Amino acid sequence: MHLVAEPDSTTEASLEEETYYRINVLRLQRYVRENIDTFDDPVLSKEIVRLIKEADCLAKDGDFYLANAWLETVWELLDPAWQDIEEEGEDYVPGEFTVSPSLPFMAQTSKSQWSKQIITGVDLWQQEFNFRFLQNDSSFSEGSGNPFTGVRLNFDYDSGRGSRFQTLTAFKYSRDYLSGEATARYSGRIGASSRWRIENRFEGTSFYRDFDLKYSQNLTSVAIAPRFGLFTLELEDEFIIRRYAGSDSTYPNYFGNSLRLLTKFSLSAASLLGLGYRNVVRMHTDFDINDYKENRFEFDWVQAFGSSLGLSLADELRFRDYTNAPVDHFYQDFWENYFRGEMEFRFTPGVAFKLNGSVSNREYEFVSVNSLPDYVYWEVEPEFSVKLGPHWRVGAGFHYDKQTHQKLANRFSNVDDVLSTFSIQFEDYYSYGPMLAVEFFDVNGLMFSVRESFLLRRYPNTPTRDVAEFNLYSDTNTNSILMFLAWNISRNWQLNLLANVDDDKSQKDDSGDSRNTLVGLEIGYSF
Repeated sequence: MHLVAEPDSTTEASLEEETYYRINVLRLQRYVRENIDTFDDPVLSKEIVRLIKEADCLAKDGDFYLANAWLETVWELLDPAWQDIEEEGEDYVPGEFTVSPSLPFMAQTSKSQWSKQIITGVDLWQQEFNFRFLQNDSSFSEGSGNPFTGVRLNFDYDSGRGSRFQTLTAFKYSRDYLSGEATARYSGRIGASSRWRIENRFEGTSFYRDFDLKYSQNLTSVAIAPRFGLFTLELEDEFIIRRYAGSDSTYPNYFGNSLRLLTKFSLSAASLLGLGYRNVVRMHTDFDINDYKENRFEFDWVQAFGSSLGLSLADELRFRDYTNAPVDHFYQDFWENYFRGEMEFRFTPGVAFKLNGSVSNREYEFVSVNSLPDYVYWEVEPEFSVKLGPHWRVGAGFHYDKQTHQKLANRFSNVDDVLSTFSIQFEDYYSYGPMLAVEFFDVNGLMFSVRESFLLRRYPNTPTRDVAEFNLYSDTNTNSILMFLAWNISRNWQLNLLANVDDDKSQKDDSGDSRNTLVGLEIGYSF
């Protein structure tokens, strides 16, 4: 379950909750000033004021975690249709939809708004290899730069009577590809406490430099969310279809449907519970061996204990069935359980301890020559953070993860089957190392974040550990740096920068080192 944030929020989950709270307050004050003359329900207006005062009291006590939860409730009551259209990834899988019901105490007049932006920038990529086991020059390097330009057009019409119509159109032309998308959303209210939404998104991309790949995709979704006191029910159906110019086994045409039912319970002012079910069907017209059906069961719980401790737990259990795949095929039926937990304890308003962790377990139904082994993966990240002044936050922590695979030999009845079937060894591994994070956020329009980790990955059980030859399972030390910058230079100009560097150093002379660098720079002009 995700708390519904103020719709045009520019914050991210990793930002300090206090900064998030202050931004929410500023925007809430702006919204109330602009619409104060349209509040015609005194009971609900009084409830809004009460929630804001309680959020303010919690913030003064340093509990910004729960204060933000109260402000989220305020935004739900104001107008959930305020939410902007979200962009989905290229390999979008029908998934979660969050809509919050509201009550019709607003008597707004209709209004419309256009937003136009021209963008330009470049994507840079470079990969370097160093094979120390070669006698001659062992350094190899490859990379590319992809300059681009494009335009984004947004239209937003609010009827003032509970319904809203939004569109997003974007085109991007670069040296390597041409892409475009068009999204339309129509949302509104039914009665006093229910909301509905109809949305359609079409997109297309054509790669023409390094390889010939063209595809188009259309996604249509319908959703309704009635509310009954502290209980909310969300029902959504999504239909997706993707077609390639040259469909093959690697890029097959497909269509799919996702039906999702989610229930939310406000157990108390400091507790939220969500239970959900999702049915996903993916069908391939030319390569039905890839068809599958999937059932997912979801659980989410968010709880605040006083003003210092917050807890969030989530679990997803899914069962996938490849309906047409033979037993000896690479695609195998499996079940998977993913559990995630987050805990935060505040010593003072500026000093906190966070503990994040997850466990993932996957088991396949059959085993054959193409089987993948069952595995268990888990990770844990404790972190201490300190706020320095009104804008800076510094965090230091530790990362540990481990993945273990079931030995395929344990699933065969005799040694001959093992020798004839066992072809690829998946090695267990673990990684550990320190992390450092620095964040800066200013409400005037500058956000900066840099995160560095130094991880030591070890393969304790590989039979090639001490073999003097190149192998895939060599112990490595990896230094990773991720940097993000978003800056509203002026009212019209925006700058975005994303950079990532992964430097892998093998601990064996017979294996190779590598460095991967990605940089994305975008400049936008709004008018």
